[in-house]
Parts: sequence; C-alpha cells; structure tokens
Amino acid sequence: MTRPDIVAAVHRAYYEAGADAVETNTFGTNLAALAEYDIVDRLEQLAEAAARVAREVADEFATDERPRFVLGSMGPAPSCRPSVTSRSPTSATPTSARSRP
Repeated sequence: MTRPDIVAAVHRAYYEAGADAVETNTFGTNLAALAEYDIVDRLEQLAEAAARVAREVADEFATDERPRFVLGSMGPAPSCRPSVTSRSPTSATPTSARSRP
C-alpha cells in the first residue's frame, strides 16, 4: 500500500459521517488480480495492511457505547472481472452465473 494516509482518510470520512463500519477495500487483493501485475507474492502483505489501517481508524472512533467495526471484502470470481490488459473494461462478460470458490 503506497498511500495508507489516503485510505485512512477515506475511512475517517465514513466514521465522521456516522458509519458504524467500514470495509477493508481489498476487493482486488486476490490471486487472479495480483497475478496480472506479477505481485502475487504481496497478497498477504497488501491484505494485512488494508485491514490494519481500517482497524486503526475504527479504534480511533470506537467507544464502549458505540463500537466500530471493520468488514472484509471479497472480490468477484476471476471469470467475472475484466483483465487489466483488455482493451475495454466493459467487454468482460461472466462465464458463469454462479460464483466459484
């Protein structure tokens, strides 16, 4: 994660607006997506960094009376997302109506 300060600012804005929970925003942190950038070896590092930043900000706003929560996010099945090398992001079509594990 190159700009954790920006990610933290987004989380803070949601809590300041009254949210009780934020997502880790790790939608693209999966093998298929990171393989396209040849950084699969950083998957755990990126997911952990996103969760850590979200938890730190949640703790800033949490009180005994009003706890704050962090939710993990899961991205689409690889067959349902466009390749970063495709010419048009809208050209991707799902190969199956069911999600695969």
